[in-house]
Amino acid sequence: MILNEPYIKQPPNYNYTGIVIPANEYFVLGDNRNNSEDSHTGYLVSRSALIGKAWLCVWPPHFWGLARNYSKYTVVTVAAGN
Repeated sequence: MILNEPYIKQPPNYNYTGIVIPANEYFVLGDNRNNSEDSHTGYLVSRSALIGKAWLCVWPPHFWGLARNYSKYTVVTVAAGN
């Protein structure tokens, strides 16, 4: 599935062929794709490290409101001890 990402100012200047992501691990990318140390450089984020989900967009102002990927029916898991 291709995700529409209107907040990305420049397309990535790297090629990524993909990997198999293990259960309970997540592939994450920074907004500044060409200068982010994110999953395209080799690391994944474990489910236990996730503490929430973005549901509100405030920048840029013309996107203010519920995040496009948010549903009021979305379940959010919060890691204990955080």
